[in-house]
Amino acid sequence: MLITTTLLFASLSPDVRRNSYIESLTNEPSYKVERSVNLNSVKESLYLFDSESTRLNNLIENIKVANVSNEVLNNSINILKNLPSLFLSNFNEENLYSSSYGTIVLEFYKADNSIFTIDIGKKSFGYFSESNNNIKHLEEDMSFSTDENQRKNSIKILIQDFLDFYVTE
Repeated sequence: MLITTTLLFASLSPDVRRNSYIESLTNEPSYKVERSVNLNSVKESLYLFDSESTRLNNLIENIKVANVSNEVLNNSINILKNLPSLFLSNFNEENLYSSSYGTIVLEFYKADNSIFTIDIGKKSFGYFSESNNNIKHLEEDMSFSTDENQRKNSIKILIQDFLDFYVTE
């Protein structure tokens, strides 16, 4: 049984494994339905509640009307699509805005007023988390590399730091 479970889990997409990890931390299911949709002739699997999928689409629409460059727009959408559903389901859309520097800013607040802020620009992004006036995570100038593996690694670090922020009291 253990071998079968391990093989099944290993064959799942990274999104399912990430959501399973989140589920183990929160003891709540982070996904229920797998839907396949065709976006720009690319088949993507979404592991979100319908409400989270709608939230993602709303956030993308909010970014599209912001006065930012196409590079910032594309980078912001790329990051949003890769953030865990935990972020999307608890994110307040009013905390998404464009800065005077032409970047997109996402501010995620927890109930204790801890904050996780992501600032997305043309060529890079940065983020920090703060709790009780102490900065816990700080990454500046994480490049949107043309190398796919390097770009995925940067987003993976962002996700790991967000999850660490989220589960820390």
